Amino acid sequence: MKITKTQYPSLVSLMQTSYPDYKGRKFFLVPKSSIDANVEANWSGGTKYYYKFLVYKDGIFSTFVPPDFAPWKRPGTMEVKLTDSLVCITHTFFCGRDCGLTFYYNENCAIWQKDKLFLYYSA
Repeated sequence: MKITKTQYPSLVSLMQTSYPDYKGRKFFLVPKSSIDANVEANWSGGTKYYYKFLVYKDGIFSTFVPPDFAPWKRPGTMEVKLTDSLVCITHTFFCGRDCGLTFYYNENCAIWQKDKLFLYYSA
């Protein structure tokens, strides 16, 4: 689902904090229980994904960036289960064109209620 700064200001702020060089206006919100951070990490079919995982602990978010392997050195799948304290933000490019930031979260977790985003984060 495409989102805007006015709908989810703290979430968009968090996404922009994760990618400080991002100056675009394309933001997406996708519920998913797990994500494979290695399947399309390279220019597969013209698409490039950059992954950042945010871990929430003790009131702050920490960033974890998985290694970016060359296609011939890819170790296989890197499936990561998303929890209430772990979310993923991707920056996607298709054929060299910026496709925006996507926030992946587990919709079954306690902090996601009634299609509203309740994060332990305030901008």
